[in-house]
Amino acid sequence: YTGETKKFEEYCENYREDGIREKVWMGVWADPKKNRRVTDQIRRVARKGFGAVAIFAYSNLFHHHKPTSRAKAVYREFVGKSG
Repeated sequence: YTGETKKFEEYCENYREDGIREKVWMGVWADPKKNRRVTDQIRRVARKGFGAVAIFAYSNLFHHHKPTSRAKAVYREFVGKSG
């Protein structure tokens, strides 16, 4: 995981081949203190055609097992505004 845009792009480039990218879940670090680019990274993953996004960690998005506004925003970014 990284909060650096350039490094994240490098990680994405490792899976740029069609046929591979669609099967990969890119990891995004959701800790707002360590990664201020969470939403941007999720947009990049969706735009680049990755199969999905894996977000670490659950506790950064859910409080008492209920989705926070941050969790809902993450979902909307990946699946689209209608989801």
